[in-house]
Amino acid sequence: MLKDEVEKYTKQKYNCSEAMLRGMNDYYHLQLDESALKLAGGLGGGLYSGDVCGCLTGAVMALGPMKIDDQAKATEGFTERIQQFYEAFKQEYGSVDCHTLRQTQRDPVLGCAEFIARAADFVEASLKK
Repeated sequence: MLKDEVEKYTKQKYNCSEAMLRGMNDYYHLQLDESALKLAGGLGGGLYSGDVCGCLTGAVMALGPMKIDDQAKATEGFTERIQQFYEAFKQEYGSVDCHTLRQTQRDPVLGCAEFIARAADFVEASLKK
């Protein structure tokens, strides 16, 4: 399962965005090189400012090479897939804002592990549609 791959990187202390991108790279055999994987580094913690959760940004980065033909806007169904993923996460937690999630629902011991695992579930569900 995708969440097992993502969890592997979470345990190695990668941030949420890095864990999602690296886990999806492994699970879906995207063959992104190390330089491409490092692109997610600045997206953890909601761009390190508490904005959009890095679980979402990392997953969306991986969905790009998986689903975009040439340009995102020109790829049928791509924006809808991203919107569905975003809405599923928001419906589950009431927010996609890292700062809000961390203050209201983050586990004091496990940190953001639940958010990351659920985001992986939502990715898999969105890919089945």
